[in-house]
Amino acid sequence: MAKSLFTAILFLLAPALPAQVLSAYITYSPIHASSVQTGVVGGQTQSTSFWASGVGGGLTLNILPLHLINLRLDLRGSTAPGTPGATTGLAGIKLSVHPPLLRLRPYIQASGGYLGTRSVNVTPGAAGSTFSHHDGAWEILGGIDYPVMPFIDFRAIEFGGGRAVISNGPSFFTINTGLVVHF
Repeated sequence: MAKSLFTAILFLLAPALPAQVLSAYITYSPIHASSVQTGVVGGQTQSTSFWASGVGGGLTLNILPLHLINLRLDLRGSTAPGTPGATTGLAGIKLSVHPPLLRLRPYIQASGGYLGTRSVNVTPGAAGSTFSHHDGAWEILGGIDYPVMPFIDFRAIEFGGGRAVISNGPSFFTINTGLVVHF
């Protein structure tokens, strides 16, 4: 009896619940990292820049869904495994726009969190090993999602740029594309 009552209440309340409260996405996420420390040679800190291919994903929660704009909380992470490579874990606020008569959904986002980089160590005596850095970081992102079905978007393009919060820390640039599923 209780199960039937619960099912009936959910069925009656379903139209009143906000649609697409949560989105999940998976992306191809290459990263370009610059000023990544690689060790010390002759008393001088050495650094490098590199591109690394990776994957990313995340969850987005609608916190203020309006007709033309949405404010969302976004939790994301990415990894470009291996050496050289990088890993990110970020949380941020995302503002998206739904222009009338256009199927495009542009957005901008500000995030903060974690950046981990891996490079080949050039320090004498440790040359060839992996040099790892773990830093706090921020990133500003912007992109365009294109709806292909009522519950699936194609993330046509997303660009992001950020930096580690330590002075002279690495900076990074990402270009992402993938699929977004709305729940």
